[in-house]
Amino acid sequence: MKGLLGHDMKIDKLLIWPNKQLFQRSNKVENFDKDLEDTLKQMFVLMQTYNGAGFAAPQAGIMLRMFVMRRTEAECGLAIVNPEIIERSNETFENAEGCLSFPGVFIPIKRYASIKVRFQTENGDFVEMPFAQTEAGIVQHEIDHLDGIPFIKMLSELNKARIAPLLKKIKRSIKSHRSSQTQK
Repeated sequence: MKGLLGHDMKIDKLLIWPNKQLFQRSNKVENFDKDLEDTLKQMFVLMQTYNGAGFAAPQAGIMLRMFVMRRTEAECGLAIVNPEIIERSNETFENAEGCLSFPGVFIPIKRYASIKVRFQTENGDFVEMPFAQTEAGIVQHEIDHLDGIPFIKMLSELNKARIAPLLKKIKRSIKSHRSSQTQK
């Protein structure tokens, strides 16, 4: 299949920290076509494969402003393209967040309790939608990915020190995996 990157592609990998692409800002989606629809479908599959609540395109190495997410009260998911938070509540909440790109790392992150987001659907239609609590946290987490801000960048120095052993474990695991791949 021809993909959004202009070549045959199948999204079958998840970028893991410390991959530098996770720290880069993504670009606006301009073309709303079959390639976009196919890519979003593949992102849903990958999110479900890894049992994620959301999955941003940069986590698959696609530097475009789009993500998919599970809905807490609905059976179907939601594809969000070119999102922009247009309203934020004064109220915040703290929740232990995980991230597919940081396997095994769960950290408390403070988020706005409710937000309103303006975005485009996979067809290019503009929508404004409110999100609250858990869903608001997911949307904010995924938009952070689109802006090149992994959740560890939001931590205090104390919390960074607390998760340092987990991050070292991830690095060792990646090095071990790469080493075993080069020996094949």
